[in-house]
Amino acid sequence: MSNFKFFCPSCGQHVECDAGYALRRVNCPACRQLIQVPPAQPAMAAPPPIAPPSLCQPTPVPSGPLGATPAAIRSPVKTSGLAVASLCCSLGTLVVGPFGFVPGIICGHMAKSQIKRSLGLGGSGMATAGLAVGYGFLVLSVIGVVVLASFFVVGARQLQKATSNPQNSTSQSSPPVTAGEASPDRIAKSAEGTTLAGKIHGQDFVCEKAKLENGILTLRQGKDFFADREVMIFLFPKPGESLEEKTFDIGKNNNGTTPHVWLKWKEPGKNLPEQKAYTSGYTMRLEFGTITDGMLPGKIRVSLPDAEQSFAEGTFQAETGTAPKKKTPKPAP
Repeated sequence: MSNFKFFCPSCGQHVECDAGYALRRVNCPACRQLIQVPPAQPAMAAPPPIAPPSLCQPTPVPSGPLGATPAAIRSPVKTSGLAVASLCCSLGTLVVGPFGFVPGIICGHMAKSQIKRSLGLGGSGMATAGLAVGYGFLVLSVIGVVVLASFFVVGARQLQKATSNPQNSTSQSSPPVTAGEASPDRIAKSAEGTTLAGKIHGQDFVCEKAKLENGILTLRQGKDFFADREVMIFLFPKPGESLEEKTFDIGKNNNGTTPHVWLKWKEPGKNLPEQKAYTSGYTMRLEFGTITDGMLPGKIRVSLPDAEQSFAEGTFQAETGTAPKKKTPKPAP
């Protein structure tokens, strides 16, 4: 049979159906309201003659209670293939893997839209079941990812704690030292014959290189780009001010502008250092000598208020980058 078109009297939606549905009651695909399909109008048929008003008859309506639909109209012509695919893909998640529900959800939404637009196309319940199963697996997958991530974070923290325990036990076995009172015994034990040593964040510190540049005194241990352990002291000199023969004596309750002390250290198994800055609460005695051949001698004792009671004490020769003065030979008499 040929198809013909008409407009829904409830929502005005353009509807196309087979001529076999003429004069039957069906649900509008758009608004789902019960409407009566008008008589089929052939494309080239002549308009029917207009009868006198007395002879006009009402449009015949199928017998039966309001809302009743013939069995041929209630039964869909066919089932949407997308609805079948949605349910199969969602249930197939148990077989194909954790992401089989993704095509099931996509096909379910496409099937819903297709059934709504097409008259006589069934499978809405199957599409709904596919969407329900698919979204259920989606929620379970999200919960699984969150749980796995939590286990991973907890395991990483426990591993880090286990690797750092030997270092912590070493630092805890050392005798306590108060800020500003570095123990000579601890220095002698960790210095190994050097003149400047101490502890940084519970780790033994031995100064291997000292440098003074742009008002920053750097005492570092390690040959890599990032030092294994390092003490940086920002002295904030005035422009053009020389630090030769200068002394810094900082107490815990010192007022005014004080140098800033930065500690840097590498945790076991890490390449990048940790760092912490102190602007107050520490004690320091720093004395500089006179530059000779580009080297500035000095003496320092600094104690930090951290939980590990970091400190450094001893003497050093700091590179200044100043070229040594060349002695010009005097002419012979």
